Amino acid sequence: MRLGQRNTIRVGALAAMVLGLVCAGCMGPGPVERTLVVLGGCPGQQSGAPGQPSHMAQAALPIVAVLPFEASAALDRRAVAIQEGNVLRSATTWSWEDTPRRMVTQAVLDQLACSGAWGVLWPYRPRGEHFAVLGGRVDDFSVALHPQGGEVRVALTVDVWSAQKGPLLGRLSVQATAPCSDATPQAAAVAAQDALRDAMRQVEQGLQTLRPRMEMTGE
Repeated sequence: MRLGQRNTIRVGALAAMVLGLVCAGCMGPGPVERTLVVLGGCPGQQSGAPGQPSHMAQAALPIVAVLPFEASAALDRRAVAIQEGNVLRSATTWSWEDTPRRMVTQAVLDQLACSGAWGVLWPYRPRGEHFAVLGGRVDDFSVALHPQGGEVRVALTVDVWSAQKGPLLGRLSVQATAPCSDATPQAAAVAAQDALRDAMRQVEQGLQTLRPRMEMTGE
């Protein structure tokens, strides 16, 4: 099985990670076509590593320790979850570049680090300096298809604890959707980065609302 032409699309600063969809004949006969969507991180950032402010800048920021996100077995695999009516199935010919659980974890790291408002502790070390601990679960990361196109759905439950995973400060329910321009893997890949970007904005906004509680527990 040969790979067809590789197309790379670069979009705005959100995450230093690669999302991909692989389609092998699912839209009809023909060679395998691979589409990569590269979500740019902080300027000068290496792919796969969370963006970080300078050491001196980070020292003055509240540091959030990030835990790896969890997911059900169906969402902890690279096969794309396809929603058709009331049926959710794993695609046999479409796959993400990484699992939704890892993609969301990486996106959270990059969103916080690139925001300029937070420092990031990764991986989590209880004795490392930090202001709060953030973790959560991927509840949905699926593609809903219909003849006119479809949409990508992202749903997260995000928990924020005080330092060293002390008392729970708050739980955020995050839901984001983005339309697919058509029923192709390329359109689904673009919609996925749009939905993920929206979800990350919600995570950061929720974190900001919990900041007074963080400061109270940190006194």
